[in-house]
Amino acid sequence: MNKYQYAEEARRLYVFEDKTLKEISTQLGISQNTLSRWKKAMDWDTEKQKYRKKTKNVLEILERKIEELIEEIEKVSVFDLSEENLKKLKILKETLAAIKKTETTFQTYLRVMDKFADFIREKYPEKKEEFARIIQEFFDSITENS
Repeated sequence: MNKYQYAEEARRLYVFEDKTLKEISTQLGISQNTLSRWKKAMDWDTEKQKYRKKTKNVLEILERKIEELIEEIEKVSVFDLSEENLKKLKILKETLAAIKKTETTFQTYLRVMDKFADFIREKYPEKKEEFARIIQEFFDSITENS
């Protein structure tokens, strides 16, 4: 890899995989001082913040809104609720449970993907750049189609 490729890989690890400079240093064999200079020069922290904000878990937002609705409905005595509102409350609670299950599943998928990436880096180091490019293209296509 040339210097640009190392810098790009380090940036990807820092911004998208939330690796520390120490972890990146160990993984890529680059000094932490060099990584720190790249991080500052290319403003990785701002990029990381934008990425986190952009990818803020929509499920968390939905979960919070549904919980707020449930709390409002439950403030009224169950006996004072119409049959229609009781059905809505049940649907909200079921939706909330489904969101929590989906969120857990999504987190599991991310962990599996991380383990797969680690496997590729360890077992096929000569393919890691190609793999990183393919994965980046995949996530870019998801972002474009969202």
